[in-house]
Amino acid sequence: MELLVAMGIAAFVLIGIGGVVYLLFIAPSIGNARLDAEHDLQNAAAWISRDGNQASAFQTPSAPNEYGRFTWTDWTTGTPTAYTSTYSYSSQALQRTLTVSPDSPSTLTVARHIGAFSDVSFVPGGRAVTVTITSTTQSAQGPVVLTTTITTMLRPGLTPTPVNTPVPP
Repeated sequence: MELLVAMGIAAFVLIGIGGVVYLLFIAPSIGNARLDAEHDLQNAAAWISRDGNQASAFQTPSAPNEYGRFTWTDWTTGTPTAYTSTYSYSSQALQRTLTVSPDSPSTLTVARHIGAFSDVSFVPGGRAVTVTITSTTQSAQGPVVLTTTITTMLRPGLTPTPVNTPVPP
């Protein structure tokens, strides 16, 4: 009889220890992996939305591993400044390369957990560009896969019009 009681108590203690191990080691791993994936998606969405809302055009890929290019001109300075923001896949990451005419390009990784080139798609349609991104991170329980879709609207192309100021007689 005492043996059965001791086995019951031991089983209860082992279940408790198993729960503590899960909470201390496995659950945080899943949460951290999910946060990494969510951060990737939020960061990429912010940059793509920013570029898309400034751009007056989207050009389809012109190089391998490229998704496309947003282009726009800044007319607020004395001389027009051309911008090109190119999105590409490199080393399991989504990268943004900004070229400001005539300066050299600068590259920024906007999402780090892109498993394959096909995990990102840019689909133009009229003035909109729809982007789908899948981020895959690893946890103690296996892969954590999150996908998001955003649509950014291009602004109309603007050409400055000279203003004729009347000259007083």
